[in-house]
Amino acid sequence: MRQSIFSFLALILLFTACSDSTELPIVEEPKDTDPMSENSQPIDVFSRLYIQQNLDGANSFELVIENTEAIECLEDIRADWKDGADGLELIVDYVNDPGCTQGEELGSLAISLAIIESEIEVDLTIEEQTNTLKVNKTEEAIEFKFRTMDKISMAQTKMNRIPEELAWGYANLTNTECRDIQASYNQLMGIPADQITEHSFEEGEYGYFTIGDLNVVIGMENQTDDYGQSMLLDLSRDGSWRMLEELLSGMVTGCPDLKYFFQNAEGEILAN
Repeated sequence: MRQSIFSFLALILLFTACSDSTELPIVEEPKDTDPMSENSQPIDVFSRLYIQQNLDGANSFELVIENTEAIECLEDIRADWKDGADGLELIVDYVNDPGCTQGEELGSLAISLAIIESEIEVDLTIEEQTNTLKVNKTEEAIEFKFRTMDKISMAQTKMNRIPEELAWGYANLTNTECRDIQASYNQLMGIPADQITEHSFEEGEYGYFTIGDLNVVIGMENQTDDYGQSMLLDLSRDGSWRMLEELLSGMVTGCPDLKYFFQNAEGEILAN
């Protein structure tokens, strides 16, 4: 009898405990809004690569990667350097914003190459497609040599470094009253008339300008037909950049229609 009472009380306690228990609150997982998260899906693209120089005083090289066509709902480009078996590995993914429903975008990403010293082999993986390349970096230039070019294009695989003591630019000298800027500057600075600059340039691409044979400028970035004369100016003398600025200001006084654009290796610009 006593055992039956204890069993009955136990059943009552068990029922009471179950009926008084509260349900655990439902905790919703936070929505991941990070475009770099696993929810962001890679996009199948054809990529364009090019090298540019960063003119912030360091004159460093950067590798720019961009998609060649606008992609629907493109959110960002992700790039990660990793240590590979034989060198460095650069993994690049174009990621899609999971919350995007419309719109197209041309994405691009500049990657510093300061991590690379001398010659090294890099596995460049874009959208799970790996291209092995050798990078040769010197004080004068940086050069890429690809083993394959699948799904990428790179018109210029070598970029020469711009000397620190140099100005480059262009001007319109269509008015007969406008003096020749290069000749006037060289005379002012005491530079021989037959000497464009003390630097001996290798032919090729410098990003902001292209050098042909005998230090001749054969291409200048953003130069239009309105600017007929391209030139390189030697800034190795003390106060050269300030003297160039004063010379140009004085020329505009006597030649109001003069238009010019000059830049130096630290990113400073003189324009009118």
